[in-house]
Amino acid sequence: MTDIRTYTRQTAPPWAKGITDTILAGNLGRAREMWMRAAGKVGADRAIYAVAAVAEPDPGLITVGEAPLVFGNPLRQGFAWRCGECLHIFRRGGPDPHAGVNYKTLRGASNAAHKHATEHHQGRVRVEELTR
Repeated sequence: MTDIRTYTRQTAPPWAKGITDTILAGNLGRAREMWMRAAGKVGADRAIYAVAAVAEPDPGLITVGEAPLVFGNPLRQGFAWRCGECLHIFRRGGPDPHAGVNYKTLRGASNAAHKHATEHHQGRVRVEELTR
């Protein structure tokens, strides 16, 4: 099975950046087509982890927003948050990273992200809203 550590932003295939750029441009339909084509060639796991690597937040940052923006995955729905600090720790042998998915509102996802920053990182991690 593929692991999130398979790819980094620097090692992800070029098509993964193309998908995330298409999401940022607001063309989810086109991004879904591109993702499905990629998943058909490399498998769903590799496609998920490749786009996730491109969209990975930097250490010290939690990103929150529309789920496709947060994870780079055009198939995701709702709102989400993702902790770059947890991912940074995980990539160095730490525990599984934290993230929150399937929120109905941006406010709900944002509140959860701020709670995570406070409870798990003593407020040292900044929360940033992603927009198109």
